[in-house]
Amino acid sequence: MEFAERMLRKYGWDDDKGLGKDNQGMKTPIKAVLKFDNRGVGCNQKDEYSSEFKWWEYSYNRAAKKVSESLDQSQGEEKKDQKRKHSEDKQESSKKSIYSRFEKSSVLMGNKEESLRVEQETVVTEVPVSSLPTDEELHRICGGRTAHKGARHGIRMNGKLQRLQEQEERSFSASSEILLEQNIEKKKKKKRKADETVE
Repeated sequence: MEFAERMLRKYGWDDDKGLGKDNQGMKTPIKAVLKFDNRGVGCNQKDEYSSEFKWWEYSYNRAAKKVSESLDQSQGEEKKDQKRKHSEDKQESSKKSIYSRFEKSSVLMGNKEESLRVEQETVVTEVPVSSLPTDEELHRICGGRTAHKGARHGIRMNGKLQRLQEQEERSFSASSEILLEQNIEKKKKKKRKADETVE
């Protein structure tokens, strides 16, 4: 730092001046901050959306709770519950807005959008927040659909699987040929040694 400071002072820089043509730049140097945790660069440990807070589970549970409440309520109970809901909404609004929330409104059936009509009671089972479905369960739940967009149109990723299979066959055949050659050479060496010992 001394060399750089000397050079700057030589050209008229002072501690209270910033860098740049018109001394408009930074006055203090950038200080390095050491990072000892294993979180990503720029990640704030106190961040509300960190791995500890799963906003999607919170939003889903909140929407499911609204659906079950609307099924159970009658006209008289709604007024009592509105006060309770209002206090819950105040508590929730004190937190920062959580991305977007699941709202009950309509369902897409074929090419038509139909509004939801809540007529019969549905049983909402609470899923434990920490339980995650396995890949097989997720595949079954989604009806066999995958994230591969071409699969909707009948495009499959068979080419990659075929290339991998061919590659494995080539490597197995090459390794088996090498093993055969090594075995033949070993047998020849043993035979030579046996012939030499006999003579």
